[in-house]
Amino acid sequence: MKRLRCRECGRLRDFEPAYVCEQCFGPLEVAYDFEEVRERVSRESIARGPNTIWR
Repeated sequence: MKRLRCRECGRLRDFEPAYVCEQCFGPLEVAYDFEEVRERVSRESIARGPNTIWR
């Protein structure tokens, strides 16, 4: 559902402990796959969850 993307060159890598791109040494940021999120999560599934601040 999430990967790491280099902010400099755009290279994607698996989500694992890393701080810089192995290719260009640029900073990494989380890149979410929002299409997959839409398939897995709905407003109804969130509403069925616990009634807490993390809802």
